[in-house]
Amino acid sequence: MLTALQKTNQKKIIAAFASRDDKPFACSECGSDVVLKKGALKVAHFAHKPPVTCDYGSGETEEHRRCKNDIYNSLSALKCLTECEMEKSFTVVRPDIYFRTESGVHVAIEVQISNLTIDTIVRRTAYYEKLGIYVLWMPSLRSSGLHNQSKIYSPKAWEKWLHQTYYGRVYYWSDALNVCPVKFDNYQLYVEETDYGGGYYKTSKRYVTPILLDMVRFPFDFQPKHRGSWQGKIYTPNSKIMLDNKSFSSR
Repeated sequence: MLTALQKTNQKKIIAAFASRDDKPFACSECGSDVVLKKGALKVAHFAHKPPVTCDYGSGETEEHRRCKNDIYNSLSALKCLTECEMEKSFTVVRPDIYFRTESGVHVAIEVQISNLTIDTIVRRTAYYEKLGIYVLWMPSLRSSGLHNQSKIYSPKAWEKWLHQTYYGRVYYWSDALNVCPVKFDNYQLYVEETDYGGGYYKTSKRYVTPILLDMVRFPFDFQPKHRGSWQGKIYTPNSKIMLDNKSFSSR
């Protein structure tokens, strides 16, 4: 976790701006003691003191912390936002970054690095919709390996869900406010010809051909969109999502 509460005043503090002189710290989720981890090599963060019974912050990778820090620092410097907060609690959900625009649009950014079940991502997306918050789920372009311009890719189940929910594209975070939309086209597998048949191409169920589109900048190149529920191969609930402007013009 990148934020915690100072026990002396119950104020939220970001690890990058905290010092050990600010202790003691408490987890904003469970209230138990956490310690500041701050060094030259890793992203500053807070960690629970053992024994750990709280799931908040557990299993968070260094890449996830780096993404959250970079996105938050870039967004919080914008004058067009009236509010910007890291790890803001909405009881059931706690987005990595939450902000509100001058026009009153509430947005949650969820950085996705590790594997996530479809049930979890559907539940969180549906809850954001009830709260009136538009959500943008963003995997890391570097972690995915797609920045290497591969012609074949095996997306995870939740990436396929994102592709369906965001109308045929997945938004991969690159750096700062730069986001790379990626389309998944069918990948054709060649079935070798034998005495029993073959000699033709068929659409792969596992692999896709990733098409990296032009970079867009968040939030300037995005618009809020409400989409109804959809039962495709996987279920998309009623959702409030952010789509890039080019996506709107192509639909």
